[in-house]
Amino acid sequence: MEGTNARRIDLAGALIRRNRLTAAAVIVAIVSLVSCSTSPAEDPPADESTTTLPESPTTTAISTTTGPPPSSTTAPEPGPGAEGWTLLPSLGDDTYTDFPIRAVATWPDGLMAAGVAVTDQSGDAAEAQPLVWTSADGTEWTQANLGTRPGEVNDIVWGNDTLIAVGGSGNDAAAWLSADGFEWDQVILPSPERTFARMKSVVAVGEGFYAAGFESSWPDTVDWEETDFDATVWFSTDGLEWERIEHPVFDERGFQEWADGGYSEIIGAAATEWGLVFAGSSSEPGTGYPHNTTVWVLRDGWGRVNLGTDDQIRGVSEAEGVAVVYGSSEASPSADAVFYVSSDGYNWRLAGGHLTGIGAHDGLQFVNDVVYVPGEGWLAVGTDEKDFSTIGGAAVWTAPPGLPLEWTRLAHDAGVFGDLTQNPLETMLGANVWEESVIVVGGQARNVDLGEDGSMCCEYVPSIWVREGVGRR
Repeated sequence: MEGTNARRIDLAGALIRRNRLTAAAVIVAIVSLVSCSTSPAEDPPADESTTTLPESPTTTAISTTTGPPPSSTTAPEPGPGAEGWTLLPSLGDDTYTDFPIRAVATWPDGLMAAGVAVTDQSGDAAEAQPLVWTSADGTEWTQANLGTRPGEVNDIVWGNDTLIAVGGSGNDAAAWLSADGFEWDQVILPSPERTFARMKSVVAVGEGFYAAGFESSWPDTVDWEETDFDATVWFSTDGLEWERIEHPVFDERGFQEWADGGYSEIIGAAATEWGLVFAGSSSEPGTGYPHNTTVWVLRDGWGRVNLGTDDQIRGVSEAEGVAVVYGSSEASPSADAVFYVSSDGYNWRLAGGHLTGIGAHDGLQFVNDVVYVPGEGWLAVGTDEKDFSTIGGAAVWTAPPGLPLEWTRLAHDAGVFGDLTQNPLETMLGANVWEESVIVVGGQARNVDLGEDGSMCCEYVPSIWVREGVGRR
């Protein structure tokens, strides 16, 4: 890792089950997931053509915005938790009806986390307030708005002397960029009519930035069963002008009937020493379900690998020439953490270890991010839930360097990671390594009555975990 966290989470959109609202009346539910098994990988395409970009940019720049003077929250000195982990006190008293802090990156001035504040009871992140949190030491954090326009941030990265955050605003994909962390430009990528788009992940490379996500289109009937999802990758040299990459490995743009088209979306992106890896899900044209775990690879040209399993993929990470695709093996009634590993992008295998639940229930194990800790090996963070409820706690796995990866679940400390048998649900969403610490961001969920009809939703308090002493073991 070179200090940045250029991956993602699956958070909003179709992967996090609470946020499957895409556009007004456009809903996607991933159902009938099946157990994992290793599948033969597809060979690299025999005739890989070079990447082509649209002739003209499809972005609209919004004027520079400066966040209001932020308030600062300083954490007291908490005692050490399990294996040196501590949970910092809540970052302020505000709560939000969505996952607040979703990603964290390192940059020359310290740490930059990003997310969203949803204050409307509808829980529509598209009309929410995009936020960033900054810290110079990992314990004292300052919150600021990313301008005044609504939106949600799913990932953030530092590269080419620029901070880039990606997500969406309204029905459109959107990006925010800054050189100093205080003044931000917002860029809107207008979507075609009857289309909803989101950037889910961003990665910095020498020539610029790749962002990945999806575009979903629907007919006049607005029938969710007819919604068409297309995996999408954008490229920018400066973060201001973005172009959508057109290539046969991605589904045809725009709406197609399920009998003619397929489903695909990208959740995570990572840059390796041998190329770029994009991870997500797809289905064969006309099949709809299942949504197979899919990897798109950019080396000398574009390639696509269908792993033949139906997982909930949350992202992809890379270190020392190894790419790790991660997520959950199935949705219900129980799910195990899942990791696929590859050293070339085309040949993948399942990693093993302690991937099932612990404690009072078998639960649902979701891996939301993976980082590489110098001198130690791999570290994965996520959640261990009871049954898609607000009962459960944060989860941490570790694996030594090298292949094959064998994961060990960290002993659960209820005082740091949450009580697995009751509220609030502790959820780790993003992680990064900074100096001699691991910084993890996420939230704590609580049930709350939102209306006269008795409907229930969740409030999420932004949370940060710290593990000091990295590389000393």
